Amino acid sequence: MTNAKTTGQGRMWTLAVAVLLTAGACGTKAEEAALPTTAVASGFVLKTDSFYFPNFGGVSAVASMNPESVARLFGEEAACASVKNDVCLLRPVAKTWMKAVNKSMQGGRCEGFAVLSGLMFLGEMSPKDFGADTVAGLG
Repeated sequence: MTNAKTTGQGRMWTLAVAVLLTAGACGTKAEEAALPTTAVASGFVLKTDSFYFPNFGGVSAVASMNPESVARLFGEEAACASVKNDVCLLRPVAKTWMKAVNKSMQGGRCEGFAVLSGLMFLGEMSPKDFGADTVAGLG
């Protein structure tokens, strides 16, 4: 039997592993990337299903993960050891994950763009929630 806490922590670990596994692909130059040897038809169309702005990196308070964004992503129960006056005190694993992600994002946000456009393609999220009819319309 699972509970919200277990499920939230499982989601946290799953996302953390996915982020770490894909992070290495962000720094690869296009000419150095290995080309696939077979074609796969997913229905994903670059003109409408992908972002049309360049990757960006660096650190800023606005573009970095913080306890509030970690709690929003994984849920307060999974991410916060406690919440006082609407301020999340992160669990140690969540704090470690946040620091690792912020360090990784210094090289760019490409994996986040890929994950978000994929979620929108799958219908898990909508570009309309961000103000456009298509992912391409967001940039």
